[in-house]
Amino acid sequence: MILIKRNQQTEVIPKKQNKKTQKEVHVFNCPCGTKILIDPDLNAMNEAIKNHIAEHEKLTAQCLTEDILREDILKVVVKAINGI
Repeated sequence: MILIKRNQQTEVIPKKQNKKTQKEVHVFNCPCGTKILIDPDLNAMNEAIKNHIAEHEKLTAQCLTEDILREDILKVVVKAINGI
């Protein structure tokens, strides 16, 4: 799981898997400025969420719960699925 600190907009980043196929990679942007790569592997996503909660508190001194972060990430996923 990749955490990238940059801006605060949700982005879809094209990623080439090989020459014939291309896969879109969705990123969740936390209000603290950290980007979290949305991964279809649920174990990897849970690991990223747990890691970011500790990082978020260090960056902002604000407590963030796993439930809130999961809910925010799911909103991004639903928007991506619906093409919004």
